[in-house]
Amino acid sequence: IVMVEEGTGRRTIMRHVDPRTALRPEEISREAVCAGRALHLDGYEGDAAVQAARWAREAGMPVSLDAERFTERREELFRLTDILIVAERYGQEVTGRRGPAEILDGLHRLGPRVVGLTRGERGAILSVDGRRTEAPGFPVDVVDTTGAGDVFHGAFVYGLLQGWEAE
Repeated sequence: IVMVEEGTGRRTIMRHVDPRTALRPEEISREAVCAGRALHLDGYEGDAAVQAARWAREAGMPVSLDAERFTERREELFRLTDILIVAERYGQEVTGRRGPAEILDGLHRLGPRVVGLTRGERGAILSVDGRRTEAPGFPVDVVDTTGAGDVFHGAFVYGLLQGWEAE
């Protein structure tokens, strides 16, 4: 269930997933996982996500992770991730740090080479091997923020596959 606050577009998601519907490692194939040029995960699939990330890394594919909640096998998945972009609040929760620079440093320590913070109307900050780039936000008439992070991640991976610089 997604509840959207009228006027600000902020949303609250109430999520319930029946454990019986979770994707299991034996239900995925190396061929399917490695058929693309990058693998993007959200981490909700636990063991299957870790297996897919391992296969992608073995195949030399970049692994991107959109983490937004504490999930099963999260720490192991972070170590298998090349690109970890999270909302600033989640970055604070994961690292126990408050300032953007400290959060980014904490996220790098988890393993990813590329880490980023999305900051809503304040834009985003990206750190590639410790080199930081900031993109300021810009005004928009917000109706609903549902999917904004998904679009951000998709666009970032697209740029990566095009060979674009992070900036």
